[in-house]
Amino acid sequence: MRSRCGLLRARVALRDEHGMTTVSMAVCIFLSVALIFTGAQLYRVQSAGAGIQEVADTAALAAENEVAEFMVAANTCDAVVLSMTLLAGAMYGAGVVAACVPPLAELSASLIETGAKVAEARDRFRDTACEGLEQLQRLLPFLAAANAAGAARANSGAASGAEYAAIAMLVPANGEPLARPSDDLAEVGDAVEEGAPAIRETAAAAEQAAREAQEAKTRGFMADCGAYPGRCMYERTLPWEERFGGFADDSNALYASVDAWSFQAAYRRAQAYFIARAECDDLEVTSNIEQKADMVLRARYYVYVTRLLEDGEQENLAGDTVRFPEFVNSMADLRATSLYTEMRYPVTEGEAGEMMHVYADCPGAGGWVRSGSIEELETGSFTTCPYCKFVPSDLANVGSINSHVDTGFEYHYEIVRKAADEYNEAMERLDPLKEQVEGAAGGLFDQLGALVADVGSQRIHAQPPGRSGAIAMTVDTARVGADAGFESSFIAGGQTLGLRAAVSGATLVGDSSDSGSSVITSLLDGFAGDGGAAVGAARVALDCWSGLLRAYEDGQQALSDGLERALDGIPVASASGLGAWASGALQETMGAAGLEPVQLDALKPVTVGTADVAQADTGQLSVRFMQVKQAALAASSSSTDLFSALAAGAQAQMEAAGIEGDGVVVAQVEFPIGDAIMPITIAVPPAAEGGDMSVVAQCIDAVAAAAAWVSGVRSWQ
Repeated sequence: MRSRCGLLRARVALRDEHGMTTVSMAVCIFLSVALIFTGAQLYRVQSAGAGIQEVADTAALAAENEVAEFMVAANTCDAVVLSMTLLAGAMYGAGVVAACVPPLAELSASLIETGAKVAEARDRFRDTACEGLEQLQRLLPFLAAANAAGAARANSGAASGAEYAAIAMLVPANGEPLARPSDDLAEVGDAVEEGAPAIRETAAAAEQAAREAQEAKTRGFMADCGAYPGRCMYERTLPWEERFGGFADDSNALYASVDAWSFQAAYRRAQAYFIARAECDDLEVTSNIEQKADMVLRARYYVYVTRLLEDGEQENLAGDTVRFPEFVNSMADLRATSLYTEMRYPVTEGEAGEMMHVYADCPGAGGWVRSGSIEELETGSFTTCPYCKFVPSDLANVGSINSHVDTGFEYHYEIVRKAADEYNEAMERLDPLKEQVEGAAGGLFDQLGALVADVGSQRIHAQPPGRSGAIAMTVDTARVGADAGFESSFIAGGQTLGLRAAVSGATLVGDSSDSGSSVITSLLDGFAGDGGAAVGAARVALDCWSGLLRAYEDGQQALSDGLERALDGIPVASASGLGAWASGALQETMGAAGLEPVQLDALKPVTVGTADVAQADTGQLSVRFMQVKQAALAASSSSTDLFSALAAGAQAQMEAAGIEGDGVVVAQVEFPIGDAIMPITIAVPPAAEGGDMSVVAQCIDAVAAAAAWVSGVRSWQ
């Protein structure tokens, strides 16, 4: 009994009432610790393996960044071609505008010559830029691979314990040939050079006619009211206006300048004056017969003059040409008027023969028997009335007396009349001359407008390698201990992390910010200011170009601003007004061209799936990539066919011929004014400086060797 009780006590020590034993507790703890350390090791291994994916992403982005820089260079070349095309057109247009201003004939020729030089410089730049961009397209796969290799190496080293090697493939592998854009700039330039001399000659004749017209108008203005308070038509009319208490239609207005005045104003003033004169004489104010006779003759003369003015009122006050009737200043003038032949003078008969009188109330005209005319008085044998003393020259003297002294209204009227005739004659010559100039210049402006309207289709359109994206292949060849930094008796020692590899894809996407256009404009900013102390046509061209350089970004607004800057440097004021017309017509034509700004988003590389990149191209490499990748995914293995095939394909793409130093010069902008030269250069990655292919070749070899080393089993244990 004792022995059984002792056995029972021992069993009780190894268990409790809940079924927990010391052995089971120890086993649980051991398993838990083993799982914790195993999980931690798995996490460390997977984290180490995942790190290469980040490097692969970086390599892909670095490769595609070279494509983005290429597009900046291409767009910059395109912007220069666009601005120089617009500048040449603007210089041609400004030359035509200057041709319409005779004093600027020399400037006109210089502006047109400058336009031709700019057009030639544009053609040279366009050709060299296209050649340079095509060469850069051939170098682009190597530059992209070098940048990707450099990015991978930058992430290697003792700190990371990794030895990364990366190669990048551009998709597609080849760029499209660049077509040389062409337009009608040369033809437009030829038309301007041929048409400008005739425009200058005709404009000079028009300017002479316009000056003569302006001088005549100024003389008319001074004689009408410009000389006030001195003697003039306005000053001579004031007493009669005061006697009438003012003219209701403001026909005696005073004008402050010749620009506000017109010959119509003088015509209305003359009408008001002669109407007042015809109505103001009162025969009852004097008993002197000779004075009454003079009043009667004046009234008849002024009624006749008023009727002449009324007959021409509708035509002279409605049109641009005013023709003032010529009044009687001599007996010869009187003979050519109806005053000479009208039968209105009483004739009496007496012992001495017939006698003609001024008016019927003349004391000597009692019992008059008929009416006669001045013509009859001059040619017949009439005795002179002793009271009114009427002779043929009396009526002629009414107008003649006031026409020969500056106290007479007719004196200043005659100046206005002659000035109006000279003005009309000059304007008759001027109008057809202006039509010729406007027709010829307008035709050239239309050609320039058509050129600008079509300039959007004549551009450098680049389709470089890598436009669909880039695929980067990265391997880490470092032999890192599986338990390095995490030694534990729970994890088997002596193992290493196997070869790690990753692929990544990148492509370019547009950023809607204005950084794309700002990159181009910043490259060109200040270039047009290198003209220093340039004058004349050179200064006009530089001022214009400083605005046109932003046409790539601002479109029509930049064109308008640049053209306005150019025209601001041309004094277009002229007597004929052709300069101002041409300036406005050119701006209107160019403004209607509707030049649109380039929708230029900054291209930035972003990571995407490699399938997205490969599927965007039908090239052999992309097709092979998709076949191998799909096979690898279907087998759930790390097939090395993908890396070996792409490594072999990368070698065929590489070309470094033409790289010197740390950059590639695509083209040089040589402005035909001054010594301004600006190279458009692409910086090469440090790993590719001088055309050194060793780094890229080493990475290709490393990727190919790593592919041969992998046996197809998992790369970590």
